[in-house]
Amino acid sequence: MANDNLAGSAKKFEGSAESAFGTVTGNRSAEFKGDAKRIVGAAQEAFGKAEDYVCDSIDSVKTEINTKPVQSVLIAMGIGFVLGKIFRL
Repeated sequence: MANDNLAGSAKKFEGSAESAFGTVTGNRSAEFKGDAKRIVGAAQEAFGKAEDYVCDSIDSVKTEINTKPVQSVLIAMGIGFVLGKIFRL
């Protein structure tokens, strides 16, 4: 899970460096490629953070289900009943 965070951060840093190099040398192509890498890196890093958040949430739900199995079953039945009433054909 941390792979996306690390790879995104590295790509973001690499893009920033390439963009700065392009700015200093006047190479517009390198500047734009660097900006694109930076944006892709930021997106990858955000995806990694979202993935970590979802995995942590799933782990906390599993813990709650294991510590309170009866309440979990009753809640699941209630949700199923309500969804059945909503989507009845």
